[in-house]
Amino acid sequence: MGFGLAATSDVDARPVRTPEKSRSIASMARCIFGSMSVQINDPARLCLIEFATVYGCDWFVAPIDVPASAFTTITNLSVIDSFGVATVIPRASTGSADARFCVFEPSIAGTAETARGLLTIGGARGTIEGPPRETVLFLRDETANMVWAVETTIEDASGLTRSRRDEPQPIAAEPAPDPRAELRFTLETEVPRHWIPMVPVPTAGAENGFVLRKGTMTDSDDSRGRILAGKPRDLLDPEVPRSGIRVSRTPTLARDAAGRPIRWTAIRSGEGVGEITSGFASDAATKNGGGA
Repeated sequence: MGFGLAATSDVDARPVRTPEKSRSIASMARCIFGSMSVQINDPARLCLIEFATVYGCDWFVAPIDVPASAFTTITNLSVIDSFGVATVIPRASTGSADARFCVFEPSIAGTAETARGLLTIGGARGTIEGPPRETVLFLRDETANMVWAVETTIEDASGLTRSRRDEPQPIAAEPAPDPRAELRFTLETEVPRHWIPMVPVPTAGAENGFVLRKGTMTDSDDSRGRILAGKPRDLLDPEVPRSGIRVSRTPTLARDAAGRPIRWTAIRSGEGVGEITSGFASDAATKNGGGA
């Protein structure tokens, strides 16, 4: 579907001069740049935030209402000043493909060209979300120098949510100590089965030279949910900040333009619960009889 602004339209162009106005425009777009989570390996997002907050005062804003589910193009843009002089504003994205400047123009598959216009996809006016069906916490354990994927809740075969904290905890099978020994050596301690280790694996071209890959503390895969399903399951190390990440599967309901209900399961992410300690330790020697 195409839509062209062929007719002449008078719009109110307002200069953006202060950071307060920039923040108000960002709020209208339901985007708070100051709350965006950005890592050092995400230069595109960093450039977008800098462009919107630092250089936003160098631009004029001319709001135009466009229809949904349409491809809108602007064929001509003229500015009439207070003296009645009309000035035609050319496109900024002119010249070679490498030197063009454009925002929100969809690319054409197989070429370096972009479609000269704005594609607006029709969406729902609002959504209704239910409680998460599955939640995984990616947390850092500085004591053990590890990253854990903690499956707090999962969806069972009946479609209901259950907590993995209610599962029986593993009991370490330790042989009886020799009373003649002064020290007792422990190879490693046990952790709950829903604590999945994320093991650093060297990978060429990855940030810091490695990725975090889902591992196991036993001979089998201890993950039970869909978020951690399958192997290999890799995660970039900078994606897990010190505060951690909460990833959940949330049932969502909306209605389209015709009023028909649409249901899907959305993946949501947010802040974690901070640094934790799993109690995991390896190569520990204690005094025989429980003393440190």
